Amino acid sequence: MGSIAASIPIVNGGSKPDARYPQPLKQSGTLDKFESEDVTPVIGREFPSANFVDDFLNAADSDNLLRDLAITISERGVVFFRAQDNLSNDLQKHFIQRLGEVTGKPLTSTLHIHHVLNGPGEFGDDSQISNISSVHRRKLLDVSNQQNKRQYDAAQWHSDIQFERVPADYSNLRLIELPKTGGDTLWASGYEIYERFSEPVQTFLEGLTGYFLSAMDLSKLPRQGEQHCTRKLEAPLKI
Repeated sequence: MGSIAASIPIVNGGSKPDARYPQPLKQSGTLDKFESEDVTPVIGREFPSANFVDDFLNAADSDNLLRDLAITISERGVVFFRAQDNLSNDLQKHFIQRLGEVTGKPLTSTLHIHHVLNGPGEFGDDSQISNISSVHRRKLLDVSNQQNKRQYDAAQWHSDIQFERVPADYSNLRLIELPKTGGDTLWASGYEIYERFSEPVQTFLEGLTGYFLSAMDLSKLPRQGEQHCTRKLEAPLKI
């Protein structure tokens, strides 16, 4: 992995604070008719009875509903829905694409294509869907030789695809086949973590610049095949 990391140039001159940034989008109240509950004070909201297809995609006021839902996801970090039994792969992709469109994502961007996890392969052939499988994980990553398993577990906390110049605005995790026990996905708020730091630490962090590389992912490509490097990307600014 070290040699791969050394061969990837770091691009300087990234995003800088800009006073011209628009104000955050405001909700119009279309979601008030749905039953909902905040999962914790700082992150997460659940809509226990709402349905993606019937209540959002096929609704007469679909654009406004999807816009308010997208804003809610941005404000709460993550939103949960149950029993989406009529949600197909194509409808799921359309749903996520629409969330970005109604909140102003670039017209040149479509759905994200992960350069390692997405098909083609035995775990899926749709380049716009990442199939998360424990069997796939064991084939892709050798976790048996980790010297410090607790340190490895800590490294599982992550923000997806931060190395992309144009990362995805929204992602959708759809559970198809569940284990009898375990397999939970945990969520945390980076804003809450920041606010728990003392003011001196906050000031220190505000003066730092982060650089993100995909060297760990790229080191797995020999196992996956070169087709993962040659597929057409979904945005012209992708690296």
